[in-house]
Amino acid sequence: MACKKFPKFSDCKDPNSYLPYSFSWADWVTNESTTLVDNVANREIIISVTEDFDVSEDTNPIVVGTITTDVANSIVYAWLSGGTAGLKYNVTCRITANNGMIEDQTAVLTCGEK
Repeated sequence: MACKKFPKFSDCKDPNSYLPYSFSWADWVTNESTTLVDNVANREIIISVTEDFDVSEDTNPIVVGTITTDVANSIVYAWLSGGTAGLKYNVTCRITANNGMIEDQTAVLTCGEK
């Protein structure tokens, strides 16, 4: 069974912008009465250049700023700055649950001048 392709963020990220990008974990939280924060021991954001490009082309890497959580809606927001125009990045939100389960969500973010 093949893994599904990474979804794409709907908008291109300008290298000068500092904006939040969201990951919904509503489907992963199995008990509707349990919120994301009750299940999560750790959350992290991992950035990598997609395999279409050489990492040496990344002259202005994306920087992860604040990571916030909308507990009621089980959404993690990653505030991102930087990025090299013309490159695509894999943005991964990794959740580690209190019981030790780990799950990743990855989306592709295209960087370009607006």
